[in-house]
Amino acid sequence: MPIRETIEGDNGPAVLSWASDIDPAAVEQARMTSRVPIVVNPVALMPDAHVGVGSTVGSVIATEGAVIPATVGVDLGCVDADTEYLTPTGWRRMADYSGGEVMQYHPATGLGSFVHPLAYIRRPQETFLRFKTKYGVNQMLTPDHRVLCWKITGRDRRHVQQVITAAEFADHQARLKLGYGAMFETTFEPVLSTSLPLDDAQLRVQVMVMADAHLVRGSTAALRLKKIRKIERARKLLDDADIDYTERPPDTDGVVVFRFTAPIASKTYAGLWGASLDQLRVMVEECFYWDGSNADRVFYTRSKACADFMHYAMTAVGYRAVMRDDVDASDGRTDFRVFANPNTRIGMKGNPKAEITEVPSRDGLAYCFTVPSGFLVLRRGGNVFMTGNCGMAAVRFDMTESQLPDDLAAIMPRLSAVVPAGMGKGHENSYRALVDVEQRLGTTPLIEERSLMGRAVVQCGTLGSGNHFVELCVDESEGVWLVLHSGSRGIGNQLAQFHINAAKGSMTDAAAVLGDASLAYLVQGTPEFDAYIRDMLWAQDYAALNRETMLSAVLREFTTFMDARGLTLTSRDIINCHHNFTQRETHGGRDVWLTRKGAIQAGPGDMGIIPGSMGTRSYIVRGLGNPLSYNSCSHGAGRRMSRAAAKRQFTEADLTAAMEGRVWNSGNATALIDEIPASYKDIDQVMADQTDLVEIVHTLRQVLNFKGV
Repeated sequence: MPIRETIEGDNGPAVLSWASDIDPAAVEQARMTSRVPIVVNPVALMPDAHVGVGSTVGSVIATEGAVIPATVGVDLGCVDADTEYLTPTGWRRMADYSGGEVMQYHPATGLGSFVHPLAYIRRPQETFLRFKTKYGVNQMLTPDHRVLCWKITGRDRRHVQQVITAAEFADHQARLKLGYGAMFETTFEPVLSTSLPLDDAQLRVQVMVMADAHLVRGSTAALRLKKIRKIERARKLLDDADIDYTERPPDTDGVVVFRFTAPIASKTYAGLWGASLDQLRVMVEECFYWDGSNADRVFYTRSKACADFMHYAMTAVGYRAVMRDDVDASDGRTDFRVFANPNTRIGMKGNPKAEITEVPSRDGLAYCFTVPSGFLVLRRGGNVFMTGNCGMAAVRFDMTESQLPDDLAAIMPRLSAVVPAGMGKGHENSYRALVDVEQRLGTTPLIEERSLMGRAVVQCGTLGSGNHFVELCVDESEGVWLVLHSGSRGIGNQLAQFHINAAKGSMTDAAAVLGDASLAYLVQGTPEFDAYIRDMLWAQDYAALNRETMLSAVLREFTTFMDARGLTLTSRDIINCHHNFTQRETHGGRDVWLTRKGAIQAGPGDMGIIPGSMGTRSYIVRGLGNPLSYNSCSHGAGRRMSRAAAKRQFTEADLTAAMEGRVWNSGNATALIDEIPASYKDIDQVMADQTDLVEIVHTLRQVLNFKGV
């Protein structure tokens, strides 16, 4: 549909509204916002827009050189097709994933573990930010990707873990003369449950076999050596392993020949991926004696499979391993070198500093996994790095409605057990051992000052009240989806309120100048602005961690529930959408801070979810990229009456009737009356109002609804 309403200002349109059902007070609120000096008009009102605190919920506001503090959310990004992930049998390209386990990373412990990803993501992407140096950094990231790094801080030069977006890292790198001083982690310690049927002495002999021996008649190894140090080491290794061998005296060229039975009849490391961590240490230590230089800690080979294995092994035992390849001009074959560097963290700071550049996507796509820990072990261009993964809002399962069990109500108490729901609800203190928020996210002065960290830890992985929910839905083709809506559990709002008050304090006449003191803003370049951005980003990361933790718990319960009924639950697609966030974007040739307050990003090809109210339909959508809406669309149905008004007008019986045919936490019906569908706008009309903003990909109807109260 075309724009429903245009309100003109002094210099053209001040407000553009897509809403056919909107309170005039919400339009007036947007008009007042449009008059703020830093606002780049017009303000865009989405179809679900309604009156909010300070500014309209469902509005998109562009500002220059300053921000108006608002509630927060987060966009999580991906990597390019050529980035590789780690499997139990080797490295694989992100674009080639077809199932199986991947290595996740645990920032608090430095451990890596193989897991089946909760989802595999492929989404449209035109450009990436390229992080690259000649000394060992090679990452291709979307601007919204969560970068895991270590910031050097304090007089004692402490390394503090930090999670920021790729765009933010790039901004720091560009602004600072020598570049940003944060460092990337390049090693992990794998948690392995397998081992090879060889003792350490046999394993060292096998390394020697793979390096210099020839296999004849099955497992018989012939070893021809001329260097004295290798001859002496061969004798030692064979004696230590108690392996019988023959040694032929030196020929006229000084070559000594050993013959013996190899522990494994193989000349490649490809079959050794089941090694334990201790066995990896043995192989790394021994390989330098045979295929490389012990002094320089470098491994040489012409086998890509062997180079890949040693790259993994060196990384796993604590080296920053860098793999390089060169074509030998004499025969045209490729030589691989794997370097083991004890300096495991590496950055981009220097003189001259490394530039972070924007480059086009080779295939127009970006890729990622969702894993329970929130972080992955990845490799690109022979360089290993630990980095963030994608969060989620909706997951499609590889099953149909006809496969759903009849006793879905039996899952409800299990959900409430693993995901405490409602205002102030949190996990027991024992849960703190599972989610170390401070280790994962770090902290900020305001978080510490206001004693929010304890609450953040206890409430991580819990569901808010109001319109927050976990739902099981079915689409038009009987496909089954899990949909979740949650946020930062009030902590983001507390931080925002602090900074709103700070903005009011810096503009003592804000109410007189702006019409509403809540529209006070913070100017870029001031300490107050920097503090706000810092806390906003922390809240974004906390919201992401909360969602990841909760989704992991919910998916585990659904998987166990379905397994007990003979059904295997695997995910096919993932949709990740977020509302209430501020970020840097370019619109109309101008660099602005864009605030989506109750709106989601809907650029060309962006996938999103627009949930209705409980008991109504939800929609999976694809963005059309309308520049008039700043590439945005609605984030839901939007309220048409206040919660107090809904409680006055409707009854528990009304809500029960509206939810007929669905499994829901009906025992809380009295507390949930204000969530009755009739208190929200008609979601079908909301969708009809934004046909120029998004196209509908899937229409979902609920079969189970779990809400916080």
